[in-house]
Amino acid sequence: MDLSVEEIKQADLVDFLSRHYGLRFLRRGAAFACRSPFGPDLTPSFFVRRVGRHWLFKDFSGGAAGTIFDFVRMKENLGGFAETLAFIRKLLPGQPCHGVRRNADHDGRNRLAGRFATTRPYDIQALYERFRREDPGVCRRYLLHRALDRVLVDDLIRSGTVVHNPYRGRSYCCFAVRDRAGILRCLDNHAVEGKGKFVLGSRIPFSLEWKELDHARLVFLAEGIIDYLSVKTLDGTLMAGLALLGNQLCFGRALLAHAEVLLSALDGDRGGQCALRQLEQRYPDKQIRVYDLARHKDPNELLMALRARTNGPV
Repeated sequence: MDLSVEEIKQADLVDFLSRHYGLRFLRRGAAFACRSPFGPDLTPSFFVRRVGRHWLFKDFSGGAAGTIFDFVRMKENLGGFAETLAFIRKLLPGQPCHGVRRNADHDGRNRLAGRFATTRPYDIQALYERFRREDPGVCRRYLLHRALDRVLVDDLIRSGTVVHNPYRGRSYCCFAVRDRAGILRCLDNHAVEGKGKFVLGSRIPFSLEWKELDHARLVFLAEGIIDYLSVKTLDGTLMAGLALLGNQLCFGRALLAHAEVLLSALDGDRGGQCALRQLEQRYPDKQIRVYDLARHKDPNELLMALRARTNGPV
């Protein structure tokens, strides 16, 4: 049975945001604080606390505030309450069975009340090793169904960048996201059936070209990994790029300091437009181009349309 609106409002928001958005909280009196997930933030200015029976957030860096519904609607750029409710209901039943490790406050307290809270931490590396033992065939079929380049898909599976996460009878295509030092930082999970997604760990950009970013003249940026791989399928696998795992610029300015041209392959919706403006403001000295989506929502939708038009591989 689906959770009611009231039950969702009572769900532990700290636990939810840690599980699905990779936020890391510190205890601040009766509240919990972390850096803003909506933009650059040098000090923790995003606060979450329980008020009565409901959990609320306040982002002092940008002014956003509200319940879990307001956060998800803004973060995922959803159209309205019904769409947001459906999105959250897909996340909550499908959330990972392990909890998250909270940074303890000065008293060493890290227990939180709430229906979905747990104090048992998950180990990302251990989860990855377990997922890698699973048959990746379902992930391969899923990615090929999304019209991605066959050689690229096989390379991702062979290298262990794509693994199969089976959870509660559902299969998730899981991308291992590593930083430029090769350290595993998070696992980006995409439901093979349906649209459910969640991130385990600390959200950072995904790239297969970390070394190339230091000298690439042109770098493209996409929101999700599927879109990033779609651009590489459409325009050649050698082009350097980043997947943001969302529509926020979750990296420092120095990362793209050497690029001359930044190609925005961000979604064509309001969230993508907002991220594009952030990109222009952060890099006023660079040439910003916009990837031609031919009126499609995102690069993968464009790729799928081209495949359907040609009745075969793009």
